Amino acid sequence: MKQQQLFFEKNRKQFGGSLLVGQRKERRPLSSKHPVHLILKATNSFSLLKNKQLVEQIIVKYSQKMGVRIYERAVHADHIHLAVLMKREVYVRWIRAVTSVLAQRLTGLKWKLRPFTRVAGWGREFVRLKNYILGNQREGNFMADAHTRVEKFLEENVGSYFTRPGQPPP
Repeated sequence: MKQQQLFFEKNRKQFGGSLLVGQRKERRPLSSKHPVHLILKATNSFSLLKNKQLVEQIIVKYSQKMGVRIYERAVHADHIHLAVLMKREVYVRWIRAVTSVLAQRLTGLKWKLRPFTRVAGWGREFVRLKNYILGNQREGNFMADAHTRVEKFLEENVGSYFTRPGQPPP
């Protein structure tokens, strides 16, 4: 005999980001017992990566202050990946604090989309999530190194043809 399905609920595990375009508002699925993959997407490239230390300090400060546990974090050119564990009641206060302080401290930073969250499971899924974030972290570090090498090369070799925004030409 086959077990009948009594409830026909959508058991959604992800919310936000580009999934919300053209959709009505719904309750964000969060879990206080499972890790959550959180992505914050900015509009302008390299604004987060140039200030990576400051971004990480702000995230760690408010996470410790509000009791949010961070398992992994990666700052990319225009987005941040986090694997966190938090209570639903803390999420709104924490995300508002982190995003607003980052927007205040980094001039010109604007958020492109609402935060994307996906509830992950423990075990293999959690290991996959951590590896994915670590891969993004390595890619972000590579991009930061390449960006500084290109700027240094242009300053040394091109000289008078290269000026930074806001600086008068030589």
